[in-house]
Formats: sequence, C-alpha cells, structure tokens
Amino acid sequence: MPDILEDAENGLTALCRELIAEQAERLRELDKAIKEQDKRLGRLSQADALSRRMLDVPGVGPITATIVASDIGDGKGYASSRDYAASLGLVPERWSKTVLAKRINSAGGCRRWSSGAALTRLRFP
Repeated sequence: MPDILEDAENGLTALCRELIAEQAERLRELDKAIKEQDKRLGRLSQADALSRRMLDVPGVGPITATIVASDIGDGKGYASSRDYAASLGLVPERWSKTVLAKRINSAGGCRRWSSGAALTRLRFP
C-alpha cells in the first residue's frame, strides 16, 4: 500500500491518496481488534473443559469449540447426539425406500455440520 501512495506517477489525486491512506489505517485498526478478539476466544475456549475437549477434534478451533460448548452446555438438554444434530438442522432425508443419507438442509450448514460431526466424537461423562 505505501508503494501505491508514494508513487507520484500512478495518476492518483491528492484527495484519493488521502482517502486510501485513511482506509488503510482503518483496516490496520480492525485487524488489530480482530486479533485481540481471537486471543480472548482462545482464552475462553481454554477455560472451559468441554471446549478444551472439542479442540482435540481435528479441524475444530477456538471459535467452533466455544460455540459448541455454549450451545450444548452440560448436555442434559439432549438425549443423544442425534437430538443435538437435529437441533442444528441436520436430519436424515430419504433418497429412496431403503437408502438414507444425511444432508444439510438448513442455513448455516458448514458450521452446523462441523459442530455436529465434532460432537459425535465426544463422550459425555
């Protein structure tokens, strides 16, 4: 970015350079704030036993671990992992008379699928 702003021959006006510099500063501030929030989420996920267990699942990071732990709580609200998967919108759907296949059929599918898949690897005490 500094190269673009310092290059006098690129045809940018002084006003345009000023606006770009302001936006670049805002992006740096946002990046710093995001990194701070990531650190907070990391500390939060390490403070909770279920979140720490979720972090052992491949592909699950602090954000997903914290979301799933807060959603599940103590787990007593669900009779089984299937009930939890159903609460996320992951339900079996019949493709034919004999074959069932799981399909993500609701909004937020990727996060919901990953947290549902991670839950199946956990065992509640």
